[in-house]
Amino acid sequence: MLLFVALLLAIPTYGLSFLPVVGALVLRAWTDRAPQDGQPAPTAPVAQPSAQRPAPKQIAAVPSWAKDASGVERFKSDLLVALPSRGVPGPYVSAIFSGEETARLCLASAQTAEENGRDFYRQCFAAADFIVRQWNSLHPAEQKKFCDRHF
Repeated sequence: MLLFVALLLAIPTYGLSFLPVVGALVLRAWTDRAPQDGQPAPTAPVAQPSAQRPAPKQIAAVPSWAKDASGVERFKSDLLVALPSRGVPGPYVSAIFSGEETARLCLASAQTAEENGRDFYRQCFAAADFIVRQWNSLHPAEQKKFCDRHF
C-alpha cells in the first residue's frame, strides 16, 4: 500500500511510475494463466512400445567399406600412419579402436563424411580429425601419463 502512496506522490514523473507496476501485474496475470476449464495443458502423446513387437535394435551407422574386414584394416593402418605426424601417438590410436564406444564414434565420423559424398581418403581425414580432437581434449598431464605408460 505504501508503494502506491509513494507513486501517487511522485508528481515530477507525471504518473510514469505506474507503468512498471501495471506491467508487472499484466506479466504476472499472463504467466499465471491456467488452462481453461481447469484442464491440464495438453501434452504430446508418448508412444508406448507394443507388447507383441520388441523395439527395433539400434544399428550403428558405419561406412560401406566397414562391412569388409580388409577395408577396416586399411582404414586403421592409414590412421596409424597419418596421425603421429599430427601429434597423436600410435598407441592412442590403437586404444581408440580397442574401445567399442570410441571406435563406433570414429566410424560414425567417417560415415558422416561418406553420406556427404566424400571418398575413402576424406573419410579417413574426418576420422583423423575426430581422434585429434579426442587427444587434444586430454589434459597435458594425462597426455604425458599416457605417453609414459606406452613408450
